[in-house]
Amino acid sequence: MASSHYVKHGRPTGEFDNIRCALKSPKGLYGQTSADAFRPKDLELDRQSMIDGAPARKTIDGRVGRIRRMFRRAAREGIVPPRMSQGLTTIEGLKLGRSAAREKKPVTTVADDTVRREDPPPPASPREDHGRGPGARRDASAGSPSSA
Repeated sequence: MASSHYVKHGRPTGEFDNIRCALKSPKGLYGQTSADAFRPKDLELDRQSMIDGAPARKTIDGRVGRIRRMFRRAAREGIVPPRMSQGLTTIEGLKLGRSAAREKKPVTTVADDTVRREDPPPPASPREDHGRGPGARRDASAGSPSSA
């Protein structure tokens, strides 16, 4: 179902792969367990296994969010009881500097002298007709029958 939902211009989007990555960990840990036996503590253990696998904190939070959304959808479809989805919402995201999850290095600006100089951009078009087309009058009331 996800493979047909996450499609743009006839091609699968990156979100489909993100969902598959998010589900690898719980599938490996709980693959033979019934979905309605999955508890918030299980999601915490799964998240810890992700931390041990070394993806960055925001990647882990994204994966946990996808797992929660999967259970929310399953509850909406009647596959699992609604209390399961509600219970998983109690798992908060990892906080900056408050977990063992790796942090990505911040993106910084590049010094001006390291940027390759390019030709200046072309000058702005002198025609500012705002989409009225060639030969269109700027003043719509000029020359109209009502102004005569």
